[in-house]
Amino acid sequence: MFDKQVKDVMSKEILSARLKSTLKEISAILIKHKISAVLIRDESGNPWGVITTRDIVGSMTKPNFNDLTAEDVMTRNLVTIKPASTLLRAAKKMMEERVQRLIVAHPSHLKGQLRIVGIISMSDLVKTISEG
Repeated sequence: MFDKQVKDVMSKEILSARLKSTLKEISAILIKHKISAVLIRDESGNPWGVITTRDIVGSMTKPNFNDLTAEDVMTRNLVTIKPASTLLRAAKKMMEERVQRLIVAHPSHLKGQLRIVGIISMSDLVKTISEG
């Protein structure tokens, strides 16, 4: 089971929002699709970060909450993994980086660019364990 590859269990549909999206708009996406994170992209479609339910809830105490955008509260460090990596490697990386999900990406031929192909979460790993 642990030698399965990330590409075998990752979610291939990656929902995203723009840098200037409001937290209300992002919350609506999360609720509608029953997910806990959205990839944040700039106007050209380049990935900039991730915003999670935790990021949104953590921002609720800020006095300017209604004015905050994805750019204000997103996690900017995208932690990535290659599709051919094993689930064991994914679990180790999540623990090492202290994240609940990894962006699945191929390095692009363009310097510093990523070709994002999916996302894998701790829930995906637990589901795989339960399915045996």
